[in-house]
Amino acid sequence: MSQLIESIRIANGEPKNLDAHQERVNVSYQELYEKNCPFLLKEEIHPPPSDEIYKCRILYDKEIQEITIARYTPVFPKKIKAVHDNEIDYHLKFADRSGIDKMMEARGDCDEILIIQKGLITDASKYNVLLFNGGTWITPKNPLLKGVLRNVLLQKNIITAEDIPYRNINDYSHILLINALNPFNPSNAIPLNCIY
Repeated sequence: MSQLIESIRIANGEPKNLDAHQERVNVSYQELYEKNCPFLLKEEIHPPPSDEIYKCRILYDKEIQEITIARYTPVFPKKIKAVHDNEIDYHLKFADRSGIDKMMEARGDCDEILIIQKGLITDASKYNVLLFNGGTWITPKNPLLKGVLRNVLLQKNIITAEDIPYRNINDYSHILLINALNPFNPSNAIPLNCIY
């Protein structure tokens, strides 16, 4: 059975959105093994007592195989290549990312890709996508992976989920890429002319 990963931001010695991460692990475990997850992340993670930012990476299948904690420096892509792929399925956070890695090979001199499926914007390679329409941040209704931070922002009504046809991308002014390690910060958004 394929292994899964969970990547968790640790800031000021505290794992962020841990309940939401546990919820995703529980759902993934139930789908793969048809039983309840036997471990709790809060009992397995031992953050360093530091005010620096860390990435906690948990590799698991039926049980946790590895936990690594390392300092993390955020990455902010500046050029994004639109890539079309109607077949890839990444609805669980598998450690095997070979399909996405293959798409990344098509990015040329860009830093990141924007994955289009059946004419709709879905995700970037390691991020969920937010687009700004001048008043609201919109995220694709059906991303490749429903990220933890995306789910938290939706529950708090900070962002809205809608289908976003790629042909309508010029209806938006900015794109913001988020994930569990890169919090929602509109000042990190980049203009739409960065997409090629």
